[in-house]
Amino acid sequence: MDLTYLNERIMATPAMLNKLVGQHHELTAEITEYRISLAPHKKLPPEILGRIFQYCIADKIVIPPLLHKDWENLLHLCHICSYWRRVALGTPTLWNRISVRIGFGTGSYSFDILDVATTLLSRSGVSTPLSIRLAEYRRGTVPEDPVQVLINPYINRYQEITLIISPTSFLPLLRLPVGSAEVLEVLELKLFAPASHESLDGHSWSDILAVFISAPRLCSVTFTWFDTFDGPEILPLASSRLTNLHFVSTPLNFDICHAMLRQCPNLINCTMCIKSYGGIEESLADLDPIVVLNLRQLKLELWFETSFTPFLRPLVLPALKDFGLTGHHNLQYDAFKSLHSRSSFDLERVALTGTVIDGSDVESLLQHMPFLVELDIRSQRTFDRPTLDMIVKGNLVPKLEIVNFASLLPNVALNIIQSRWYMGYVGSNSSDVSISRLREAVVSQRCLNPTHSLVHTRLERFRQEGLLVHYH
Repeated sequence: MDLTYLNERIMATPAMLNKLVGQHHELTAEITEYRISLAPHKKLPPEILGRIFQYCIADKIVIPPLLHKDWENLLHLCHICSYWRRVALGTPTLWNRISVRIGFGTGSYSFDILDVATTLLSRSGVSTPLSIRLAEYRRGTVPEDPVQVLINPYINRYQEITLIISPTSFLPLLRLPVGSAEVLEVLELKLFAPASHESLDGHSWSDILAVFISAPRLCSVTFTWFDTFDGPEILPLASSRLTNLHFVSTPLNFDICHAMLRQCPNLINCTMCIKSYGGIEESLADLDPIVVLNLRQLKLELWFETSFTPFLRPLVLPALKDFGLTGHHNLQYDAFKSLHSRSSFDLERVALTGTVIDGSDVESLLQHMPFLVELDIRSQRTFDRPTLDMIVKGNLVPKLEIVNFASLLPNVALNIIQSRWYMGYVGSNSSDVSISRLREAVVSQRCLNPTHSLVHTRLERFRQEGLLVHYH
């Protein structure tokens, strides 16, 4: 072997190395392509892949989007590959839930909102149940009537409808035949303008809502008005099919509320906004009992100085678990005590907002709630010292796990939370199996102020130990 031969071999080595590296890269690229083509998700049937896609997108497609990310996941699914795009476009349940906002904000959009909405609905097939939330914040911002374009053509497929519109926007519903809302189960109507005979063009609410009233599967109705309503016209919305009936910020007279409860014997959840129309309380004294066997949740909104005593007088609610009361008034403890004695229920949650409560009444009220799990009291007066001590020691509401004390002074709230957090701790000296440990607490934002730094420090310590702490 001579030197010339070695030099020739050395000079040929880089070229050979480059050739081998190139062949390695080509073979690696081919292997990668084979692995991609043989990847498990490539073999998934369209039905399984479409079901997976459903977990990747939001509950409703918002039009126009609040943020770009509202559509981001859905667009990504369509841009991965042609197969994914075909599956996404061919999966009706990805496109059957939309939320359309007309005239929202001040921005202008380069697309027609109604065109986009109808395109999405067209991808939902011909039989998939639909869900829509249509909010019309400013009239005249689109050339066509949104109800006429998005509600009427698909009325036989809507399972859930939420309309936040003015009274005049309801008029296209008159064109719908009675009974055409075949699969409708959940209806929410929210009006943001006062009613008038002119705005309804001489029609009654019973005429306009006939298509919903006749829906054979309708089980949940929520109506929000923000003004006094002529109750009898809305009575047909109540029926034996309903399990959920809510009149939010829609003052109704006692007799209308009672009539609705009589017509809805299968109610489970109910919200009533009640208003006293002078002199009617006396006529309610001899009413026959109104028994709602399955009602578990009752929330009352009291209009101005309305008393809830006449409303509760005929009620018998043996299954009641959740009771809420909102309104700036004095709590009529005797009325609640009478309802409890007639019904013999065991409350698990009570929420009193804006209610003026005397300390002794709070103690008497809680004495009837040995199984209470959640206590939400936001009022002008709350606990006196004896009542506070009984809650701290667990003599009152021993099963308490969730509290909302956003209206209490930070030191008072901390006293209750700290005691009940450690009292129910199995490893502590004060453990008592009959007393539940707190798991969630809502406190005032004042706890974040520098003047209450010690309170905040304690609450953060509880948070680290596992207590859910929220500031309101």
